Amino acid sequence: MKSYRDIETKNFWRPDIFSIGVTLFLFSTAVKPGLSGEFDTITYSGIIALLRDYSQYIGAIGLALLLYIFCCKPKLSPLRITYPALWFLFFKLIIALRLTSTSEYGVEQIISLISIFAIYFILLSKDGEQNTEKRYTSLLKGMYYFTTIIIIINFYLYLFEYSSTSWKGRFIGVFHHPNFTGVNFAICASIIFCINKTFKSNNSKAFFNIFSTTLLFLSIFLIMASGSRTGLLGFAAALLGYFYIQKRLKTSTIMLLAIMSLTIFIAFDSIVEMLAYYIPGIDRITQAGNTRDGVWTSMWNDFMENPVFGVGANVKDTAGSYFRVLAIGGIFAAFPLLMCMFFCVVRITRNKGGYSFRDAWLPGLLCILTTSITEGYLADALSLGLIYFVFIVFVLSFRRPIHF
Repeated sequence: MKSYRDIETKNFWRPDIFSIGVTLFLFSTAVKPGLSGEFDTITYSGIIALLRDYSQYIGAIGLALLLYIFCCKPKLSPLRITYPALWFLFFKLIIALRLTSTSEYGVEQIISLISIFAIYFILLSKDGEQNTEKRYTSLLKGMYYFTTIIIIINFYLYLFEYSSTSWKGRFIGVFHHPNFTGVNFAICASIIFCINKTFKSNNSKAFFNIFSTTLLFLSIFLIMASGSRTGLLGFAAALLGYFYIQKRLKTSTIMLLAIMSLTIFIAFDSIVEMLAYYIPGIDRITQAGNTRDGVWTSMWNDFMENPVFGVGANVKDTAGSYFRVLAIGGIFAAFPLLMCMFFCVVRITRNKGGYSFRDAWLPGLLCILTTSITEGYLADALSLGLIYFVFIVFVLSFRRPIHF
């Protein structure tokens, strides 16, 4: 028979194991081995190369730790979930069925389905100890650990290995593409906003606040270095959401933001030209036109070929989640995704309980909705954007208020 001390020791380590599992799993969804042939100038060395080459195994370890937490829960019973998660699971199942018909997508989509359902059972289930707050605190900590690790690694690469981790003047870092670099750092920023909203600041957390602010500045710097306009829009959307949940969007604040935006818009070319001396790649923001016209037209044509069910795996373009979902699964797949997003917004805006946990996810939700316009990750098998969206949807589907 186990002693009280043994039980307490085991329960003490569970939240830490959960945080580590989330960190490793998020890392593997953001960093994947191999690069496209167009990035033949990108090279990695030392521990960075090992992390990239073995990222899938790192993710497997993370998922195993999450499953361990799930298996250790006593008196497991499922929680009732609300519409966001139901609609998302329906959407994901349709996308998987439309893409598993080919060897190119089949295995990845099956792994994606298993991973997402595992996350669902881990997050949306309760046990006899009623430790829901601990589990969700561990989730936030794991995402924050991931954000810290990924920003530090990429800033190191920018400082010391920029010439080998950039393409046509655009910083890629450890990611697959400079566009993904910008989007992923916008997501990192929204995670920091979520943390700052949930955990109230006090004198004992002064270092935490300074460190988080530093991470935010580094994230926006790396977005600009990537030359990703989508990343900048995602960061702006997350910042807007953070101002909203902090109740700082008063009339005076809106007027100030409007004046600042107008000033920046008028002097934008001059500002970018000045920053280009210090941040190579940022000048692309003003030089490049709309690079997605042809891709969006192609996906729209695929959708019109079969508006109800889409054309499935025949879709090759990825630049835009909404068009891509329409092209892959037609209205049949797009409708549940739209309903999922709608109910996510409703769950936040109708939050009258006075607790900060649910509305803290608004920056991340706005970031995902914005960056999905030009990036197709919502129909991917596994990616940082998709998994973060899964976290948001499942947390917003939790019925009982969570207090910290």
